[in-house]
Amino acid sequence: MAHLSRASSAKTHITDVLDTYLKDVEQPGNEAFLTEVGSDGEDEKFEDKADSFDLEPVNLVLESEGDDSDTKSQTEELSRCSSSDYETDLETDFEPEPKLEDLNGTELYVKLCEQLGVVPLSCVKSNMQKTHFHMPHRGIGSKGVQALAPPISRSTCARYIDLTNNMIGSDGCSHLSLIVNSNMFITDLNLSYNQLGSRGMTVLCLPIRDSSSLVNVDLSNNEFEDKDAPLLSEIIENNISLRSLNLSKNMFCIEAGKVLGTAIANNDTLEVLDLSWNALRLEGAQAFAKGIAGLFKIKIDKA
Repeated sequence: MAHLSRASSAKTHITDVLDTYLKDVEQPGNEAFLTEVGSDGEDEKFEDKADSFDLEPVNLVLESEGDDSDTKSQTEELSRCSSSDYETDLETDFEPEPKLEDLNGTELYVKLCEQLGVVPLSCVKSNMQKTHFHMPHRGIGSKGVQALAPPISRSTCARYIDLTNNMIGSDGCSHLSLIVNSNMFITDLNLSYNQLGSRGMTVLCLPIRDSSSLVNVDLSNNEFEDKDAPLLSEIIENNISLRSLNLSKNMFCIEAGKVLGTAIANNDTLEVLDLSWNALRLEGAQAFAKGIAGLFKIKIDKA
């Protein structure tokens, strides 16, 4: 009986659905559909449709709920990745390079050598933290001194700078002037045998003249001529810290003897002036001797 009751109820439900559907179909414009559907097959057709109406919407809702949950979990996972691992990788891979002013002397020298295409000298690295920066006969050249100048100008250790015979030339004098202008701890500067010439003397004159720390300066064998004597006289007359100046083995003649003699007469602090191996001749020597007349403190070496 129970089975019959459920079957009767299902049939009643199907009949109701069929009636509703027929009412909708009978609306104006649906007459063609009514003529195609026969009365004998109506129950079977719409019974199948009624069954599908009851089941399919439920399945669709369930699938939709499952998709939402999967999408939500994937979104949460992506959010966790983007907020942790991804940002950390970016920070690690793109660390900014340190600025030149933040590097120590050796690091700065190596970095500048790379930029200038110069091979760094290992002896420079070992001398960078010493008071005696002893670098003679190394063939540094103008580009090499360009890489050396910034770290030496910042050094608080260097007191004695020896760059003897390094082929610096006049092109490197602008970098040497940076050292003299910037570093107030250097007391001894040896630039002998570097072919600085007249153009180099023009660049170095003011920095050496205005230095308040230099005590001993060696400019021997740098191809200075008579026309460079007025620049050197500026140094002699105005630098009161200088005690020793070596101008030997240059190309000074009579006129240089006269100019330097006048300059030395106006200086009472210089103790040693080396003019050996210059062609002052008799006239130049006499003019120079007049300049030092009455000065007993200075020691003169001339030839």
